[in-house]
Amino acid sequence: MTSDLTRRQLYELIWSHEMPQVAEHLGISEWQIRQICENHRVPLPTAAFWRDRAAGKKAKQAIFTSTMDGTLEVITLSGSKPIAPLPIAKPAPIRPPAAPMHELPRKARPSDVAWVTVAQPHHTLLAVAKELRTKKPDDHGVVIVGGETIPYTSIGLPSVERVIFVLDKIFRDLETRGIGIKLSRQWFTATRGDESVDFRLSEKVAKLKHVPTDYELQQEARRLRSGGENYSWYWSKAYPEFDYLLTGTLKLSMSLWGSHGSRLDWQDRKTFSLEDQVDDIVIAFEKRLEADRLRKIERERERRLSLRADENQRLAEQRRKREDERDALIAEIVLLQAKARDLSAWIDWAAPIEDSETKRMLEWARKRLASIERAVNPARFGDWLREKKLFPEVDPFAPLPEDPDFEEA
Repeated sequence: MTSDLTRRQLYELIWSHEMPQVAEHLGISEWQIRQICENHRVPLPTAAFWRDRAAGKKAKQAIFTSTMDGTLEVITLSGSKPIAPLPIAKPAPIRPPAAPMHELPRKARPSDVAWVTVAQPHHTLLAVAKELRTKKPDDHGVVIVGGETIPYTSIGLPSVERVIFVLDKIFRDLETRGIGIKLSRQWFTATRGDESVDFRLSEKVAKLKHVPTDYELQQEARRLRSGGENYSWYWSKAYPEFDYLLTGTLKLSMSLWGSHGSRLDWQDRKTFSLEDQVDDIVIAFEKRLEADRLRKIERERERRLSLRADENQRLAEQRRKREDERDALIAEIVLLQAKARDLSAWIDWAAPIEDSETKRMLEWARKRLASIERAVNPARFGDWLREKKLFPEVDPFAPLPEDPDFEEA
């Protein structure tokens, strides 16, 4: 006849009854019990333990430790008779495993600001508060809300009214400072002017190693007997690797965007709660918005300075181009004057010549000289320069002040 026993049950049995009683109870020999304990890593009591216990002294008992090997947790016995009743723990009944997420015991925190149920939340908070209060918690006792105008929020049921109280106080304090609140799918957003700060409120969750129940160990043993893997890259056992436990600790977090070293989160502490920190949170929001506003002004000023520098560079290029044109004009005038002198001297030299071909050339040369003299005639020189527009009265290419903010109108 076979029967199953867990390591925990065998441990409690051999540490609460002496070996002969346990052997008779299980229908096997003491040697077999010792062998089973050795194979399944169950600590055995020593003779000194029983002597101290018989003498009424405090006997030192070895601590029971669980294993991650499902093949060790369930023991199959083949005895000569059914297990007789003894005052020991009975095998756990077959039942669905308990929900992995539950709430840790809450520690009382000293607080200067005690939260109360808010009968009439801030108008911006009404939809969120209604959703938190009416939404049924999931199997783990967590209330999860979200929507187009309701930021995603995951809170343990006992913390719902605290969350509403904290948000309501933050909203009202921000409003007194001229700061508005907007809601979106992901964030609560504090806004003033063009500046905004995103934040959310959540409950911290503790990640603890899962301690399997007797039922889960039996399920894992069955899985292994049916050919399930014991070693895998992925967790494939009959019970979860970790438990995620609600702690009751509230945490408010700012978004990271544009933080520039400012504080990003506040949470319950041992000596003060989140409610005590609402004033600090509101002041931090105001400072963050003001800092963002000043940074925006500074960025805009840097943009104007950059544009002015680019404009002055363009004007400088135009001035260099104009100087080249002026140099070319001077060179042309000097060349024309020299040409006029040389041409006039040649005309004087060739005038006595009576050759008809020479006379025709002289006629052309006199016309050319007249044209050059008109170009360099001091009486008409100003009109010629104005035509070129190289020396205007108001210089369109004059450099502008480097700082546009101090430029005179």
